[in-house]
Order: sequence, then structure tokens, then C-alpha cells
Amino acid sequence: MRLHFVLIVLILGSSCSVSSQTIKQAKSLEQEGNIRAAATAYHQFLFRKPGHKDARAGLQRTGQRVLDELLGNFWVKYNLEDYSAAVVSYQEAQEFERQIAGMQIQLLWPDHYKGYYSEALGKEVDSWFAQSAQAIDAGDYTKARNLLRNIESKKPDFEGIRELKLAIEVDPRYRNGLTAMQAGQAGKAMEWFLKVNERAPEYRDRKSVV
Repeated sequence: MRLHFVLIVLILGSSCSVSSQTIKQAKSLEQEGNIRAAATAYHQFLFRKPGHKDARAGLQRTGQRVLDELLGNFWVKYNLEDYSAAVVSYQEAQEFERQIAGMQIQLLWPDHYKGYYSEALGKEVDSWFAQSAQAIDAGDYTKARNLLRNIESKKPDFEGIRELKLAIEVDPRYRNGLTAMQAGQAGKAMEWFLKVNERAPEYRDRKSVV
């Protein structure tokens, strides 16, 4: 029984020592200007002691500075018209904000960034759509499908999704029809073009080659 009590005391003492070292480390990192590392240290400390006032204030302080930096990175990339990188930066900021919110700490997020992000995302998706259409024209359906998945994951309500899906489905049939015609296999070509017609009657210039 006494040994059990001694073990509990040792464990609790060790825990307090580690906690004390961690909060001191967080404060030291903050004073040194290593804000991201300080925010991480405060965050880790709060997993063990979520009600610790100094740690909560520290995470509020450093977390806001990290978020501001991440949004600043987004803004720079947006103004450079590097929309793909801008979207990545914004989403990094979103993920960081979610982690801090998990500690019941609210960071300030200026509303105007949301509109710029929406615009950057729209431009990136438009670029993916154009690249996917080019891939279909080149017969690279794997690339087209990958780009389509990107669009679906980032902007599932994009109006061009249905068009891309249909093109990826019927374009191989259309090409098979052309190949059959060039080989003098009119019957086989007609079979392929009929399959195209079942899904997309106006696809490409099918009528002009039948």
C-alpha cells in the first residue's frame, strides 16, 4: 500500500515537473520571437491542463500572430496571381485556426480574406477545368480524372463537373469510332458512334463523320 502511494506521488511529481518545463519553454520561445514553436508548446501544454490561464493567454497571443502570418502569406501569393499557392496558404491558415479552436480559443479572422480566397479558388478551379479539357483532347484520361477529382474536392458545386465527367466517359468511344472509320470499318465505327449518341448526342463533330 505504501509503495503504491509512493508511486502515485512520484508520477504526479514527474507530471508537474514536465508541465512546468513545458510552460517555461513556451514562454521562453515566445520571448525569443519563435512564435510558431511557442504556439505549439502552449497548445501541447493545454492538452494536459486545458484550464491553465497563462497557457490560454499565451496560445491566444501567439496563435493570433501565427494566423496573421499565414494569412499574410496568402495575401502575398494572391497578389502575385499564384492562385494555387494562395489556396494552399489559406487552407493552412484554416487548419491552424481549427486546431486552436479545439482549445476553445477564438482567433480573429478578417472577413475580407474570405472573398479573396473564393476568387483564388475559383481561378484555380477554372485552370483545372481547362487543363482537364486539354487532357481529354490529348487522350490522357488519367490526368483528366485526377484534375476532375481536384475540382470535386475543392469546389463540388462547380458547374463544369458534369460536363467533364461526360466527356471522360464518351471521348474514348468517340476516338474508337474515328479509329474504326480510318481503318475502313464503317459498321464498327457506327457501333461506337451510337454509344456516344446514347450519352451525348451533340458530342464533338460526330454527325459530320458518320
